[in-house]
Amino acid sequence: MHTPIHDRRKHKRYECNFPVRVITETEEISAVSVDVSMGGIRILGKKPLLLPIGHEVTLRFMLPGVNQEIEVRACVRMHLGYFYGLQFVRSETSDAFIACITQLDVKNEHKNTVP
Repeated sequence: MHTPIHDRRKHKRYECNFPVRVITETEEISAVSVDVSMGGIRILGKKPLLLPIGHEVTLRFMLPGVNQEIEVRACVRMHLGYFYGLQFVRSETSDAFIACITQLDVKNEHKNTVP
């Protein structure tokens, strides 16, 4: 019996919808986030991104409620149509990014406990 993928994830995912810039060696592509976690992000490209599995890119975005642009390196792990799953490169994950995701977790827990 297979374990559902959401049960195998290391990090909790948060649904979101904010602009993401995907920067490759040759171009900058606009996308929008679908969900984000400490380990990665799923995005929807506004056009086909044509990024192969294993390819590393730079991502730039601002998390909701945070007035600081986040820049991280990420590796393409999955793509289906215009959707891409990217895993953050751990050595590139900044303290600011970790603080932002922690803030999302706190807000989400508070929202779920308020009657």
